[in-house]
Amino acid sequence: MSAQIRVMNAAGEYEPYEEEKVRSSLARAEADGVFQDRIVEHLRTKLYDGIPTKVVYKEILHLLKKLKSSLASRYHLKQAIMELGPTGFPFEKYFAGVLESYGYKTVTNDYIRGKCVTHEIDIVAWKEDCHVAAAPRNDIAALGMTSSKIMIECKFHHEPGVRSDIKDGLYTYARFLDIKENGFDEIWLVTNTKATSELVAYGNCAGLKVISWNYPEDFSLRLLVSQKKLHPITVLNSLSSVDKQILLANNIIFCYELLNPKVNCLPKDALIKAQNEARLVIGTN
Repeated sequence: MSAQIRVMNAAGEYEPYEEEKVRSSLARAEADGVFQDRIVEHLRTKLYDGIPTKVVYKEILHLLKKLKSSLASRYHLKQAIMELGPTGFPFEKYFAGVLESYGYKTVTNDYIRGKCVTHEIDIVAWKEDCHVAAAPRNDIAALGMTSSKIMIECKFHHEPGVRSDIKDGLYTYARFLDIKENGFDEIWLVTNTKATSELVAYGNCAGLKVISWNYPEDFSLRLLVSQKKLHPITVLNSLSSVDKQILLANNIIFCYELLNPKVNCLPKDALIKAQNEARLVIGTN
């Protein structure tokens, strides 16, 4: 049956429906074989040729919520990152926090004078050598002795099917050339969705590191987040959209931050419910 069914992805393109892709996505959400079998069997009763992937996604999410809410939350990860919008600013802070979990130091939204004009840089990241570890966090000029200083441009999309493309790469690399003399060694372009093949090819040629939802395989956004359970609070089904915005406005972006006993910006009952779900999502009991 699966070989005869096509799905329409978010970009409006048709591709074969593959049960193995469904199983892989469920496995990444830590669903075991029993849950995978139930989901796959359920989908077989709902499929039709040309079914949009967003409909398949909704069917899976709906059933997961009934079976086990923590699985639904983890499965919701990609969409939850899109819900950090509508502006890109929370995503910039989110990705900076992800990098810090991997040993980087970061500064977000810093203004740096280039050779021609001044640029607002989404993220400046570096890994400190021991002899400069005491450098002021907000003193970018003092970071010239570090092993690597990285300019990071974030391209946030709040709709599935939208991809970062060659124009984003050209724009980002041109800005890098203007500020390179400030001691920058690397340039990264990070997006929460996908990158076109043309952008990836340009990045490989020009020395622009492209990081998207599933690229590169060993350093993709999905991998970086999943490896250390860096789920945003927007994955939590127990939070209303208003509660999520309140938390983001209070700079609480990650589920683990919600477990801080100093958090008090939500009504007590709502907070306790969200904290209990967060523990299940990130595996903290």
